[in-house]
Amino acid sequence: MSKPTRKQQGLYRAQLKRLEAAGWGDEMRRDLLEAETGKRSTSEISAEEMRRVIDAQNKALRKAGLAPLTTRTKGTFRKGQWNQDEYVAQLELDLGWQEAPERLAGFIRRQTGGLKGCVEDLTTGEKTRLINGLKAEKRSQADGTARAERPLPRRQSEGEERFRFIPGGKPACLL
Repeated sequence: MSKPTRKQQGLYRAQLKRLEAAGWGDEMRRDLLEAETGKRSTSEISAEEMRRVIDAQNKALRKAGLAPLTTRTKGTFRKGQWNQDEYVAQLELDLGWQEAPERLAGFIRRQTGGLKGCVEDLTTGEKTRLINGLKAEKRSQADGTARAERPLPRRQSEGEERFRFIPGGKPACLL
């Protein structure tokens, strides 16, 4: 049984402060801990149990209307990394996708061509594109043109070439 890492412990404490600000007391914290691990104290839990507790805290934060804090588990810290993760979490909350994480995973797979499926795997540039896509989805939900309500695309007729245009009006590639 490995002990929780310092990063996990720090994240647990930071999220605990946010939950306390949202009205959580010591008894609610212990109830959450007991529900996830069967223990009422963090002094004897493993790293895997701490991960489950942090995931449960994320759900509680989302239900309280707050964006959960995240960690970057791979690579090095880059400026803006933490803000992007929090912004993605907030957009997910705004879109109403927090109860169905497969929606965000599917959106990420569509954006990356099926290569990646979670926010933690994305580079800073990919996260920027993801944020722009989520903002566009939020706008389309607001004006009633969300994906489910859009008309199906027109089929290509025989011999017709369709181009994908880039800014400036030049064709980038054939579809």
